[in-house]
Amino acid sequence: MKKIFALIIGILIIGSTFFLVKERIVSTTKLYIDNESNSTYNDRFDKGYDGKYNKAAVEDANKKHSKVILNKEFKVYGKENVDGATECKYIRDIDGDTIVVDLNGKKTTVRFFGVDTPEDVNPKIHCIEPYSVQAKDYVESKLQSGEIIKILFNDSKGKYGRSVGTIYYEENGKWYDLNEEEVANGLARIAYLDQNNTNIDTKELYAAEESAKNQKLNIWSIDGYATSRGYNLAVFN
Repeated sequence: MKKIFALIIGILIIGSTFFLVKERIVSTTKLYIDNESNSTYNDRFDKGYDGKYNKAAVEDANKKHSKVILNKEFKVYGKENVDGATECKYIRDIDGDTIVVDLNGKKTTVRFFGVDTPEDVNPKIHCIEPYSVQAKDYVESKLQSGEIIKILFNDSKGKYGRSVGTIYYEENGKWYDLNEEEVANGLARIAYLDQNNTNIDTKELYAAEESAKNQKLNIWSIDGYATSRGYNLAVFN
């Protein structure tokens, strides 16, 4: 009888341990997805951007619009210094508007402030959004793993608690605003900003977007795709 009782207790302990381990794995996986994915995907779909679209048409658009045309009319000027910015060591990019840096010895995910690029990593997406790969490639062309960059952090936090900031990289002794460059080249749209903000950098950002729109560069070359609410896949049907 004692042996049977001990066996039952043992089975219960093993079962409880398995359940806890399983829950831990699920929680960890969810945390990874939340931290690594771009919050704007969920924001867009909460606002109705889950309309019908043709996956084959999206794939065709990716092939048709694979080439990036850079903005030759709008110049992003480098700065001698970026007041208030924090130096970090760049580790890698997650997508076109999210990177991972070493901040005081801690691996930190940073979302680009005020801009939004198309998606390619969120597990809920069934296809790659046009110009998402090109936006990611652009970041990789400007940032090298291990190099020191500067980030002007914003006080706000992203949807998943990530840090938010303006990213600056160094070239020939000057610091260049990567957020603004993506917008100027039509690889990102402005998002989550008050248009009446009098901040000079914000004004430059809107000027950069206007220039990209007027030239129909990249994301703006597809009618109805890039909007103030996000990227509308419903145009591909």
